[in-house]
Amino acid sequence: MKHFLTILLLVLACAVTAQAKAPVTKAYFTLEPQITSQNVENKVKTGMRYETGVQAVEVNRQQQIVSITFDAEKTTVEALVEAFKKIGFTAKTTTAPQPAPCPEGHSSAGCQGCPHHRH
Repeated sequence: MKHFLTILLLVLACAVTAQAKAPVTKAYFTLEPQITSQNVENKVKTGMRYETGVQAVEVNRQQQIVSITFDAEKTTVEALVEAFKKIGFTAKTTTAPQPAPCPEGHSSAGCQGCPHHRH
């Protein structure tokens, strides 16, 4: 009987833990007008951070890509596009940014020890 109760409690704990985790999604956007300064970058981060479901906002100014991590149960990509409009940007979805190429011509796997890389 003790084993049965222990197993039952473990199953219930696992079920509660599985339900507690919200589906986290990451979406990537390009913006118009472009992100040309730290002030514009801060405007994007601040404006999007307070949208419902948004967990993280990252801006890659060099590649002009904004990545947003969000709870898919609380918001959608379409809602995020509308949120960008509220802060003055037209957003289009895109793919994840690619790592910058090595200026020395190394592949990212072969340059782990190079002093010019910040891994």
